[in-house]
Amino acid sequence: PLFQQVGSRMLLSERGVSIPSEAEKYLMAVEEYAKTGILVAYHGSFVGILVVSDPLKKEATVVIETLKKMGIVPVMVTGDNLRTARAIAKE
Repeated sequence: PLFQQVGSRMLLSERGVSIPSEAEKYLMAVEEYAKTGILVAYHGSFVGILVVSDPLKKEATVVIETLKKMGIVPVMVTGDNLRTARAIAKE
């Protein structure tokens, strides 16, 4: 059996790990700021959240504006959840 589990809400839930409501609230809050929460469980019990972010490159805004002026509609493809994706799009 796996003693440590690290991953998404879905992964931990599929493995039978109960995620406390306070942790869910915290995850939703960090996602609003374009950060990704990675959940950690040990021996089947939730123990914490790692929060990571991948800031936009400085030139991203200029590149996107240039594409728009050229008549190109930029589209973001991401593996992040919807809240994080929306926060990144706002930047």
